[in-house]
Amino acid sequence: MSLIRVGKLYKTHGLKGEIKLYPESEDVANVYALKTLHIGKSEKRAIPYQVESWREQTAKGHFFLLVKLKDIQSIEQAEALQNLQVYADEQEIPIADDEYFIHDILGAAAVDKEGNHLGKIKDYVALPTYFAFQIERPDLPDALIPDIDVFVVEVLPEEKKVVFNPIEGML
Repeated sequence: MSLIRVGKLYKTHGLKGEIKLYPESEDVANVYALKTLHIGKSEKRAIPYQVESWREQTAKGHFFLLVKLKDIQSIEQAEALQNLQVYADEQEIPIADDEYFIHDILGAAAVDKEGNHLGKIKDYVALPTYFAFQIERPDLPDALIPDIDVFVVEVLPEEKKVVFNPIEGML
């Protein structure tokens, strides 16, 4: 089984064991489809929990999923899970043919549309208003390129390559 991170648990919600999950997916329907979550400090230490129910919540401008796990019945049990990572079996996550997992492009070559090497994909980060690719560049500080159609020409996970159209001054 190959586990991938799908989010992080934050605070408890209510007294009956619900807990807030901050999803790390643009498509929360992928997370909603999960029946089992693996929760722990790391992938290797994650313990499987069965999902009883899901619901959405927006609080102070942040989007969360409220998850109720079958074996977690009290606020005290839920508190023990706060700030832990949430993983899922990659085979259980439904994705469309044109979708990919972030870990599939980490380390991929970052090139411009003329084929010039810009660096490699170091991370995919959530910023206040958009997601961005963090590009590790040799002998230069890392650069952030917003994941916006005007800047991202093509993502090719099978070729380990992402093609960008950066504007002047972006890099």
